[in-house]
Amino acid sequence: MKTYIVFHIILAFMLDLMIGDPAWSIHPVRLIGRLIESLERYLKKPDFSAAKNKIFGVLLVLLVCLTVFFSTYLLVTLAMTVHPLLGIAVSVILICSSFAVKDLKRSAENIAAAVGGGRLDDARLYASQIVGRDTHDLSQEQIIRASIESVAESTVDGIIAPIFYAFIGGAPLAMLYRATNTMDSMIGYKNSKYVDFGWAAARFDDVLNFVPARINAVLVPLACFALRKNSRESLAAIIRDGKRHPSPNSGIAEAAFAGALGVQLGGESTYDGVPHFKPYLGSAGTLLDVSHIRGAIHLSIVCATTMIALGSLVLLTAQ
Repeated sequence: MKTYIVFHIILAFMLDLMIGDPAWSIHPVRLIGRLIESLERYLKKPDFSAAKNKIFGVLLVLLVCLTVFFSTYLLVTLAMTVHPLLGIAVSVILICSSFAVKDLKRSAENIAAAVGGGRLDDARLYASQIVGRDTHDLSQEQIIRASIESVAESTVDGIIAPIFYAFIGGAPLAMLYRATNTMDSMIGYKNSKYVDFGWAAARFDDVLNFVPARINAVLVPLACFALRKNSRESLAAIIRDGKRHPSPNSGIAEAAFAGALGVQLGGESTYDGVPHFKPYLGSAGTLLDVSHIRGAIHLSIVCATTMIALGSLVLLTAQ
């Protein structure tokens, strides 16, 4: 069984590196998004009290997670009964759909190429696809900073976390994690619309990312050795700055990348026209340039590869 899971995860990782995230309307994550939208229409009403919105937000999280977990389990089991090769194919495709290695790399490279070519309007457009802040008037330095922060955060929730849960519970648990992360990205906001209804989705996402974020805090300094970056400063930034961020997980990832790249992240950003200030992470002094985006991409890929290797080793050697 352990060899079976490792084999599926390695195949899924290789498939994601080769083709990324196909734009299929029946893509599992898009189907999850439609499920969330449908349930939101039934469960969220403008006249509900804050407490009632929280209760129905919890109900949405439970319904989505249970639906995704058991439908994935039944689909893989059914495919396996038809033919073992079909079962492997279904499992690998579903695990692959929970990863975002290729897409994250491609998006960040598009931004780097646009900034390097002086096409800031294109860079802002590409940045809007992977960051949550307003991008229409970002300067070159702000685009680079936002891109590095996004790569750092997405390395945890788009790569390390789904790999972690795939090792624990195969496709069903990897897809449950992806469903939770999708809920957080759709309704886990602290604005007037979702502050109550999306509370449970945001908190559950924090819980599921807690361990993967700290695994990543080990992986980034290790990756520094392979890439000849500053492992010691990465560790120092994690310890010194990781807890300053309002997110219990994102701050650790961003601090790790900031220290490794020798840059400072954080500062003021605008969300829906409202300025927000995030504590500075890392040490000031180095001007941000395109090479730092590419450095963040390389860190992310090495972390992903190391996670696959270490996860396989731990699983196969565990009693």
